[in-house]
Amino acid sequence: MKSQALTALCAALMMACLLAPGAPAAEKSKKDKRAKGHPVFVYADSGLAITGTNRVLVVSLLNSTGTPGVEHEFYPLFEEAARARPALTLVSEPEVAREADKKGLTSDYKALLMQWEANRSFDAALLKKVADSLVAQYVIAGDISEWSQTTVDWNVEGYSHSDVTAAFKLFSAATGKRIWEARDKIELRSPIHDPQGQASGAVDDLGIQRSGRQAVPPPPPIDDAVKQVATNLGSALP
Repeated sequence: MKSQALTALCAALMMACLLAPGAPAAEKSKKDKRAKGHPVFVYADSGLAITGTNRVLVVSLLNSTGTPGVEHEFYPLFEEAARARPALTLVSEPEVAREADKKGLTSDYKALLMQWEANRSFDAALLKKVADSLVAQYVIAGDISEWSQTTVDWNVEGYSHSDVTAAFKLFSAATGKRIWEARDKIELRSPIHDPQGQASGAVDDLGIQRSGRQAVPPPPPIDDAVKQVATNLGSALP
C-alpha cells in the first residue's frame, strides 16, 4: 500500500510540474518590428497615437544617391500619400526655411540641416527650439539613399533592374526625440535574360530568317519604383 501511495504521489507531482506555467518569456519589443511587405522596416514608440491637427516641419529630404534632383521628384509623391493622415499637415522644406528666416532662426535651421546630413539625427534641444518657434508639433526628415538602374550583361543570365531606397524619421517637438521611423526599398526586375537562348532574327532579302542573339531586356521604368517607395512611406505615417 505504501509503495502504491508513493507511486501515486510521484505521478501527481510530475503532472503538476508539467501543467505549471513556465518562467515568463522575455517580453517582445513593441517598438521595433519588421513589417511584412512594405515598408520593409517600421519603428514606432509604444503607444504612439497622433490625434487632432498637427504641423510637421519637413526639415530635410537628403539626396545621398549621387543623382542630382531626385528629391524634387520624390517629395511630391510622398506628400500626396501623407495626405491620407489628416492629423499631420506637412510643411515643405522650402517653406520651413522661409519661416525660420522670418523668425531669425536661419543659423539654427542650417545647424539642423548639418546635423541631419552628418548623423541622420538632431540635437534635441535645438530641434525643440526651432519647432516651438515655428509652432510645430513634429519634425520629419528623410534620406533617399538609392536611385539606380542596372542592365544585365548580354552574356550573363539574370535580370535588369531598377532600385529605389528611402527612409524617414519623425521627431516629437515636445521631447526632440525620434518617435517613428520607416524605411522602404523597391527593386523592379525585367524578365529574365538567358544568354543561351536564341531570339528570332531579321528576315533577309532572300526571305530567310536568321537566328540572332537574345535581346538584353532594359530595366523597368524607375518612376514606377519611385512612386511605390514614396507611397509606401507616406501611407505608413502614424
